[in-house]
Amino acid sequence: MRRTITGVSSGATATVHRVITHAGTPGTADAEGYLVLTSVAGGPFTQNEVLQIGAQTIADVVSGEINNTFAFSVGGQYRFHNHNFFGGSATYRTYGVNGIEPGF
Repeated sequence: MRRTITGVSSGATATVHRVITHAGTPGTADAEGYLVLTSVAGGPFTQNEVLQIGAQTIADVVSGEINNTFAFSVGGQYRFHNHNFFGGSATYRTYGVNGIEPGF
């Protein structure tokens, strides 16, 4: 994806590295999940903020935590699986679970 998003109220910007959908259909109003961001600047993003690419609204921050960094939760047992489900040279991924949170 690698598109730049902007927070309407905060003015923060970031590059979208990946979109993780946990429920609903991507690209629709019922989609739920999170964005993996890089190069966050002018932030942080805020709760209830509208996120845009150019003038097009692509998401709303409606609930949950806004993390500037990714951290593993304390407790649980972590297991990881590395695999290339897509067959492309740049699509090798690491997937994990910890028994506490949704898989990542």
